[in-house]
Amino acid sequence: MRSMPGGAPMADKSYEPQLPSASDGRGDLTSEQQDTAKLLEELLGNTVADRYVDFCKLSAGTLGLRVSSPIAAHALREMDSIFRETLEEFASVNPVPSEAELEKQNAAAEALRKLGYDEDAIARSVGRLQPQDSHKAAIKKIVAWLGLAEDGDIAKSWLAVSRADQKAHERKFNRKLRVDDEFREQWAQPFDMVIRGVAAALQAKYAVLIMRAGNLAQMKDTAAGLSAFEKQNVGAMTVQWHFYRSIEGARVVA
Repeated sequence: MRSMPGGAPMADKSYEPQLPSASDGRGDLTSEQQDTAKLLEELLGNTVADRYVDFCKLSAGTLGLRVSSPIAAHALREMDSIFRETLEEFASVNPVPSEAELEKQNAAAEALRKLGYDEDAIARSVGRLQPQDSHKAAIKKIVAWLGLAEDGDIAKSWLAVSRADQKAHERKFNRKLRVDDEFREQWAQPFDMVIRGVAAALQAKYAVLIMRAGNLAQMKDTAAGLSAFEKQNVGAMTVQWHFYRSIEGARVVA
């Protein structure tokens, strides 16, 4: 694969996306979990699929770990976070700031600049001032965008398991913290259903991901387009191929 100025990869016109085998290291998953892992791989890429596989293995409780339930809960939280962050932009979750809010943000940035803070620190601070939907509201908007019922089983289960931080930081000294049937029933199985249901629904919306990649590739500011594309967390080979093929075509036209 060739590179753009600055080291960014460019698509080779002879390149065709090749999906890696979904069976590598996944033989101890159930057939349903293997199917889900393969679907995640095709939709969002290896990184997301691998995190799901690790979550399944931790939740099975067969790795020989003595304190496995907090680790499995952390894996669940990471998957929850990746799913939300990836889908939030497509579902238009976060509200657009008003003019008054933008004025306050600009004033805050200027005040920090006068105090001598660097631009990266200012950007992080101002970013915290951006209006954000609550965790609950974000999940409801995502499931609605996917065409799922806001009061359906998937939405309810997603909202319930999003409180897994309680389990991840559990520090009880009068009981073992190993993954058991209670953990699987309360946390692992509901979240497995969420992952499977959201991934299946995302298939019908996949054209949106492809179109978004194409639109970013057509941006006049190539660096901004690359940055925005990387933040999407969509590592699927098909989407990556479409983006870099499109961005090469845009440069040729320009």
